[in-house]
Parts: sequence; structure tokens; C-alpha cells
Amino acid sequence: MTMTHIEQQLENLASPGDRQKHLHGLAVLKQIGGENFGGPVSQLASFSEDLARFTIQYPYGDV
Repeated sequence: MTMTHIEQQLENLASPGDRQKHLHGLAVLKQIGGENFGGPVSQLASFSEDLARFTIQYPYGDV
């Protein structure tokens, strides 16, 4: 399975120290979010990468 542009963009937001949490968060988001799981977070990243990273890592990676 190939990674979409949005998946790659969102994966690249991971900081080195939180990469595992970030990747876990992406996997959960993809599982519950369906086909366009990354659309809203990708749009958020276009003006705030930090907020997009938090949106993936905290609610989906930690909680």
C-alpha cells in the first residue's frame, strides 16, 4: 500500500522525540477517520504545524 501525499505530510510533522506517539496517533486517526482522515489536520498544518502535531499526538497518540 502506498502512502498518500497527505499521509506523508502528516507523518513528516512528527518530532524526533515523539515519533512513536505521533505514528500511533496517525494510525488511530486513520482507523476512525475513514477515507479523508487527514484532510482537516492537513489543512490545519498549512497554517500551524504545531497545532496539527498536537491534534495528532495528544488525543490520538496519548488518549
